[in-house]
Amino acid sequence: MKLITKLLLPVALIMSPSATYAALDQTGADWVATVGSEFINVGPATENLATVNFLLCILEKSNFADNVNTTYSSMIDENLCMGDNQSQPSFATQTAVTSRASNDSPYNITSYFQTGEGEQIVAKTTITSSPTAALPRGVVTMTWNSLAGNDSDTATGVGGVLTAEEDGTVSYIELQPKDESDADAGLATSFIHGTLNSDGTAKLRVQQEDISGAQVFAFVIDANSVHYDTIPSSSAECKDRSAENMIKTVHGYKLFTAAGLEYELPYPPFSFSYNDAASNSRRGWASSDGLWLEGGESGAQRPTSVVNTSNGKTYAASYANDGSYTLTHAVDGVYVTTPSLEFDTVDVVIDGNSVTGAALWPYRSSDTPPLFGSFSGSGSNLNLQMECLLPGGWLVHDGDSDCASADMWRPTYNLPDTSELVASVSGLKYYTKAIDSDLELGDDVGGACATLDLSTVPEPLGSYTVTDISSTILWSARPTEANGGIAAENVMKVIHGVEQ
Repeated sequence: MKLITKLLLPVALIMSPSATYAALDQTGADWVATVGSEFINVGPATENLATVNFLLCILEKSNFADNVNTTYSSMIDENLCMGDNQSQPSFATQTAVTSRASNDSPYNITSYFQTGEGEQIVAKTTITSSPTAALPRGVVTMTWNSLAGNDSDTATGVGGVLTAEEDGTVSYIELQPKDESDADAGLATSFIHGTLNSDGTAKLRVQQEDISGAQVFAFVIDANSVHYDTIPSSSAECKDRSAENMIKTVHGYKLFTAAGLEYELPYPPFSFSYNDAASNSRRGWASSDGLWLEGGESGAQRPTSVVNTSNGKTYAASYANDGSYTLTHAVDGVYVTTPSLEFDTVDVVIDGNSVTGAALWPYRSSDTPPLFGSFSGSGSNLNLQMECLLPGGWLVHDGDSDCASADMWRPTYNLPDTSELVASVSGLKYYTKAIDSDLELGDDVGGACATLDLSTVPEPLGSYTVTDISSTILWSARPTEANGGIAAENVMKVIHGVEQ
């Protein structure tokens, strides 16, 4: 999961200099309003903390505080809660039943989720205290269980429990498959617990487990440094939290006009859902390059209609012999996806050095006619040169099979904010701004971790289990408008924190 670990390592957005920013009006409303998400890699604690932040975002964007003693449904954009600036949302739907006897009583919430990928989950949350400056997570316990199959009441064993206590401690325990491709491999237990303060200081015990085994880590963090090691000790690491020493990798950009207005494709690619031949709900993606279907259907097995994930509109689907497709809405007509915006070559100043367009887009510059940057919507990586991680280290991808075995990729170059690009056809100028970045902490070489004692991290908890709540919270009994459980005015009453 990619999230801003803001509870652990807040950092100011660092703007790199650009040689061509003068023509851009940086007071433009869209430019000013766009703030990039930065995912900070702090070693083994990163993913566990990311999940904590994700669940807290889900709680916040459900608007429970404004819907006490109510049964209602909502939609929450998982992409936004994961800090993932995609051009289209990935909505989870939730039905919630809230209850509170008085202002001094615990607030209880029963939730039924269907994730953006179709997984069904039941959850039970008890909120004792709302977030405050001293307790930014409040006092809360949230337990969730994943269910097997469509509309099943059977738990898979996969689940988690998040707890934030009055003394500022936090814990999260999660059970997930050790190996997604082997059901017999069993479940892995991951956890993180300890003190996690609003000023970014922390003392944490962390475990990560997969098919190869489990590792436990100790973390002690202050305002300047991150100190961690395995338990038992094997090789301690000391990282510098100074923003200027972080290594930044940009994964996605937005484009802006000279007036500081965001440029958006008129008819961008979009995600959709459809039913396959066995009536299973599937996901897909429509773009100017073609139609991607989760089930890989071909010929007569392809869906005859799809539902746009972001606006709920249904499009009739038809296919030509050349592999192209047409999506038609009963009122709006044919949806013609706007092709990517293509750019001419351009040299960019990066960290004080001029990098040529041929270096930024080498595998495109050899085409006839030459092609360079392209923009396919908010979050696009602009088709920059990529490199892959192999056992020998990072390797620049040359377009052949050298990276065939790799599953980790990153762009070779990061375009500084305000870099100028020129559209191939119109000659109009556009300017970049990063919206999705990774930050790697630099090594601390000044001995700053000498006072960060790893032996002070919390001792193990008495157990690392997740309660089975599926036997009392039955998916088959969830309230719906059809069974009279939800009033019509409370259907999709909240969309990502906004009351409808």
